Amino acid sequence: MGILSTAISGLQASQIALRTAGNNISNANTQGYTRQQVEFGERPSEFVGAGFVGSGVSLQSIERVVSEFMTTQLRSDTTKFYELQKYDTKISNIDNLMADSGTGLSGSLQSFFAALQISADEPASIPSRRLVISEAEGLETRFNLMHDRLESIDNGTVSDMRVLVSEVNSLASSIAELNKSIQQKTSGSQGVKPNDLLDKRDEQLRQLSELVSIQVIEQDAGNVNVMIGNGQPLVMNDAVNKLTVDSDGGFFFETRNSFFEITNSINGGEIGGLLRFREEVLTPTVNELGRMAIVLADEFNKIQEQGLDLNGHYGKSLFTDINDRTAMINRAFGDAANSQ
Repeated sequence: MGILSTAISGLQASQIALRTAGNNISNANTQGYTRQQVEFGERPSEFVGAGFVGSGVSLQSIERVVSEFMTTQLRSDTTKFYELQKYDTKISNIDNLMADSGTGLSGSLQSFFAALQISADEPASIPSRRLVISEAEGLETRFNLMHDRLESIDNGTVSDMRVLVSEVNSLASSIAELNKSIQQKTSGSQGVKPNDLLDKRDEQLRQLSELVSIQVIEQDAGNVNVMIGNGQPLVMNDAVNKLTVDSDGGFFFETRNSFFEITNSINGGEIGGLLRFREEVLTPTVNELGRMAIVLADEFNKIQEQGLDLNGHYGKSLFTDINDRTAMINRAFGDAANSQ
């Protein structure tokens, strides 16, 4: 009976090992799956008078072959990759807009200065004067079109942020549910953790790292807490705090019906790439475009007013005065929270 028992234990252990190997092969292409291995242990020996005789092998556990260091590094590299990828995609739009002679300023500026040169060579020519006015109107239109295009890019960026924030909240809720399921199954199986749920949670954490930089803290009960920004808790065991974005692209954290801004704390992932794009590229580009338009208009108006027209009168502004009442109103906006 002892020989049969020992043999059966070996067969059963080998059967579990084969099933585990088969499961590994079957899931070789499954996204997020982690290879598993069987841990064996020797059964207690039996004393037979002359000594102790082994009684076979027992299954200790089925463990995932996973490195916490590699998993953390994967999330970190994923966060950086998607941040740079999104940043590159967005700045390419600005580069194409500015560099293209059909959409940028270079073509209109060249045409405008060429018309000025023709007018300078033939100051009494009515057609050349009309050409200057026509090219000035074209240059003004190009400035306005570029501003509208940059504003459209900014609105699209904010819309992208809203979509990504919705994905963050969805993944956070799913991770919280997995935390709950893992804890329940672990407690119901005397501390043995469900490998399939751990794989799913790790994969969703990886997907979350595509969107924003996260810090993952493991708990004793098998749960994980997920932090973003400077330690703001996105997932705490099976509870979730929502992330929101306002119309201006500001990020706010919602906890217990209260909101506080964390825009300057968020980094990494696609969201970090969008924030970096707005701060480093889009906003400076809009500001530089506005400064160029103001300086160009102001300097030409000053020169224009110093000259004489065909009737011997001092000239008038070629462009709208930068200190025009309407222009000043459009440059300054009151805060909606200001009292009347």
